Amino acid sequence: MPTIEWVLRDDDNQIIGQRATKKYLLNLNGQSVHDIEGAVEDFKKKCITRY
Repeated sequence: MPTIEWVLRDDDNQIIGQRATKKYLLNLNGQSVHDIEGAVEDFKKKCITRY
């Protein structure tokens, strides 16, 4: 399943700690640009409601 990965980096492009890397499953039903955009929008909405 596709994932979204967030990595926190400092000004020198170095990863800030191992805990800074987070992977989240992306609910993707198809592979068209429209499907990808929809899955990303759903992911963003879920992130906003959790935090």
